[in-house]
Amino acid sequence: MPDVATARPPTVVDNDADVFDFDRLERVVAELIEERHRLGAENDLLRKELVQREQKIAELDSRLTQQEQRRTDALKRLDDLLAQVEGFATLATQAAEG
Repeated sequence: MPDVATARPPTVVDNDADVFDFDRLERVVAELIEERHRLGAENDLLRKELVQREQKIAELDSRLTQQEQRRTDALKRLDDLLAQVEGFATLATQAAEG
Protein backbone atom coordinates (compact mmCIF):
# COMPACT_ATOMS: atom_id res chain seq x y z
CA MET A 1 0.00 0.00 0.00
CA PRO A 2 1.50 3.39 -0.95
CA ASP A 3 2.47 5.75 1.80
CA VAL A 4 -0.01 8.64 1.91
CA ALA A 5 2.67 11.06 2.98
CA THR A 6 4.83 10.32 -0.04
CA ALA A 7 2.03 10.05 -2.60
CA ARG A 8 2.26 12.65 -5.35
CA PRO A 9 -0.75 14.53 -6.72
CA PRO A 10 -1.78 13.72 -10.27
CA THR A 11 0.06 15.71 -12.88
CA VAL A 12 -0.98 16.95 -16.28
CA VAL A 13 0.46 14.70 -18.94
CA ASP A 14 1.69 16.26 -22.14
CA ASN A 15 1.65 12.98 -23.99
CA ASP A 16 -1.38 12.96 -26.38
CA ALA A 17 -1.91 9.24 -25.89
CA ASP A 18 -2.55 9.80 -22.20
CA VAL A 19 -4.93 12.76 -22.62
CA PHE A 20 -8.59 11.91 -22.72
CA ASP A 21 -10.36 13.17 -25.86
CA PHE A 22 -13.48 14.85 -24.48
CA ASP A 23 -14.47 16.22 -27.90
CA ARG A 24 -14.58 12.71 -29.30
CA LEU A 25 -16.56 11.51 -26.29
CA GLU A 26 -19.03 14.36 -26.77
CA ARG A 27 -19.46 13.47 -30.47
CA VAL A 28 -20.02 9.80 -29.67
CA VAL A 29 -22.56 10.60 -26.96
CA ALA A 30 -24.39 13.00 -29.32
CA GLU A 31 -24.45 10.29 -32.01
CA LEU A 32 -25.78 7.76 -29.51
CA ILE A 33 -28.52 10.17 -28.42
CA GLU A 34 -29.45 10.84 -32.04
CA GLU A 35 -29.53 7.11 -32.78
CA ARG A 36 -31.69 6.54 -29.69
CA HIS A 37 -34.19 9.14 -30.92
CA ARG A 38 -34.21 7.63 -34.41
CA LEU A 39 -34.75 4.12 -33.06
CA GLY A 40 -37.46 5.37 -30.70
CA ALA A 41 -39.33 6.98 -33.61
CA GLU A 42 -38.92 3.82 -35.68
CA ASN A 43 -40.18 1.74 -32.75
CA ASP A 44 -43.26 3.98 -32.39
CA LEU A 45 -43.99 3.61 -36.11
CA LEU A 46 -43.61 -0.17 -35.96
CA ARG A 47 -45.90 -0.38 -32.93
CA LYS A 48 -48.58 1.63 -34.75
CA GLU A 49 -48.25 -0.65 -37.78
CA LEU A 50 -48.57 -3.68 -35.48
CA VAL A 51 -51.77 -2.30 -33.92
CA GLN A 52 -53.20 -1.64 -37.40
CA ARG A 53 -52.33 -5.17 -38.52
CA GLU A 54 -53.86 -6.68 -35.39
CA GLN A 55 -57.05 -4.69 -36.05
CA LYS A 56 -57.06 -5.85 -39.68
CA ILE A 57 -56.60 -9.47 -38.58
CA ALA A 58 -59.50 -9.15 -36.12
CA GLU A 59 -61.69 -7.64 -38.87
CA LEU A 60 -60.77 -10.38 -41.35
CA ASP A 61 -61.31 -13.06 -38.71
CA SER A 62 -64.78 -11.67 -38.04
CA ARG A 63 -65.58 -11.60 -41.76
CA LEU A 64 -64.32 -15.16 -42.13
CA THR A 65 -66.57 -16.32 -39.28
CA GLN A 66 -69.55 -14.61 -40.94
CA GLN A 67 -68.76 -16.19 -44.31
CA GLU A 68 -68.38 -19.62 -42.71
CA GLN A 69 -71.80 -19.19 -41.08
CA ARG A 70 -73.34 -18.13 -44.42
CA ARG A 71 -71.76 -21.19 -46.08
CA THR A 72 -73.12 -23.49 -43.37
CA ASP A 73 -76.59 -21.95 -43.73
CA ALA A 74 -76.49 -22.30 -47.53
CA LEU A 75 -75.43 -25.96 -47.28
CA LYS A 76 -78.29 -26.65 -44.87
CA ARG A 77 -80.79 -25.02 -47.25
CA LEU A 78 -79.40 -27.07 -50.15
CA ASP A 79 -79.70 -30.25 -48.12
CA ASP A 80 -83.32 -29.36 -47.28
CA LEU A 81 -84.09 -28.63 -50.95
CA LEU A 82 -82.43 -31.86 -52.04
CA ALA A 83 -84.48 -33.78 -49.48
CA GLN A 84 -87.66 -32.15 -50.84
CA VAL A 85 -86.70 -33.05 -54.42
CA GLU A 86 -86.00 -36.63 -53.40
CA GLY A 87 -89.35 -36.70 -51.59
CA PHE A 88 -91.13 -35.44 -54.72
CA ALA A 89 -89.29 -38.00 -56.83
CA THR A 90 -90.36 -40.77 -54.46
CA LEU A 91 -93.98 -39.58 -54.59
CA ALA A 92 -93.86 -39.38 -58.37
CA THR A 93 -92.44 -42.89 -58.61
CA GLN A 94 -95.10 -44.25 -56.24
CA ALA A 95 -97.87 -42.47 -58.16
CA ALA A 96 -96.59 -43.85 -61.46
CA GLU A 97 -96.48 -47.38 -60.08
CA GLY A 98 -99.76 -47.28 -58.35
